[in-house]
Amino acid sequence: RREVPVARRGEFVGRRREIQAVLAAFRDGAAGVLIHGMANLGKSSLAARIASRLNRHRTVVVFEHYDALNVFDRLVEALPPAARRDFRQAWRQAAIDDPASLGDALEVLLGGPFLQEPILLVIDDLERILDLQAQAAAAAPVRSAWQMPLAAMLGAFAHARAAGGDSQLLLTSRYRFTLPDA
Repeated sequence: RREVPVARRGEFVGRRREIQAVLAAFRDGAAGVLIHGMANLGKSSLAARIASRLNRHRTVVVFEHYDALNVFDRLVEALPPAARRDFRQAWRQAAIDDPASLGDALEVLLGGPFLQEPILLVIDDLERILDLQAQAAAAAPVRSAWQMPLAAMLGAFAHARAAGGDSQLLLTSRYRFTLPDA
């Protein structure tokens, strides 16, 4: 959608180790990877280069709007056209009513259509939903309004990876973050 500016291939050099480290983490079964660092260092460009290396994966990017409904809608767009309507009817209202249901919907996707055709879900510029005022020495907490959908995504990808799925989750942020869970 061209929402996130990234460096072109010729402009992007010298990050081979970082790309290899992320790809190795995915191969080793990581449920997700966080790329973090100061502003304007190329985190989004690095994510784009990683996406280009994952040839089997369809890339789904979430940027600026991290609520359960927006994430759900982006995931539905990644489905084959014939499957979109039924899945939307089955899960969209649940995502509106209870952001935690995003995890259930995502588990169905990751264990179904995205099992054969895996996705790379990129959550870009996550710092937009962090509470930087409450930041501890090492990490900033996720603001309460976004805790449930983010926890649902992390949980669904962890479950899918444990079950042998190949879809990947990649987050970019200026800061490390904390997210309470049960």
